[in-house]
Order: sequence, then C-alpha cells, then structure tokens
Amino acid sequence: MNYDLIKNLGILTLIKHSILKKIVEISENCICDSVLDAVQSEEDIISINIGIGTLFISIVNYEISYKFEPSQRLEKKLIKSIDTGESPLVQNAETKLNKKIVNTYKELL
Repeated sequence: MNYDLIKNLGILTLIKHSILKKIVEISENCICDSVLDAVQSEEDIISINIGIGTLFISIVNYEISYKFEPSQRLEKKLIKSIDTGESPLVQNAETKLNKKIVNTYKELL
C-alpha cells in the first residue's frame, strides 16, 4: 500500500499542495547539490539529514544505492504507535478537540 506524505501534510497543515511540491523540489535540488559536492570531493558515501532521519547515498562505480535511517524521534514514535496501536494524528486531533470543547464551555460559564 502506498501513502502520500505530501497530500497528508497539505490536508493537516492547510498548506497548498503546490507550495509543498515546491518545497520538495527545492529539497531534491539541495540533495543533488550535496551529492555533487561529495562526488567532487571523491567521497563514496553521503549522509544527508532530511529532518525525519538520515538519507545515506552510496556511489560506487556509477552505481547509486540508498539507505534511510529514521531519527531517534521518528523511531520512538513508530515503535510507540506499533506497540500501542494508537495514531499520533488521532491523539493530536483529540487533544485539540478537547481543548476547543473546554474553552467553549468556559466561555459559556
């Protein structure tokens, strides 16, 4: 099953899909620039922090291989979600809804 992170981010943040796509494009360009710098410095392995983890790119004899290692924060959230069966998205939504209900109640009283 495939999931679309950009689409979900757009829905959750209300940031336009076109803006998110532009951010992705700029990110791709930054990654390419980092890889080019590393190749010109004759490095075989490049590690790039992409915010949610590290992307490792290995270039050997013009063959490119990739590895992704999640950040500690993402790894903890993944493990917690799997262990508890609870979604952080649902928890955040419930917390926001509870706050709105409490605030509305306070205003009424």
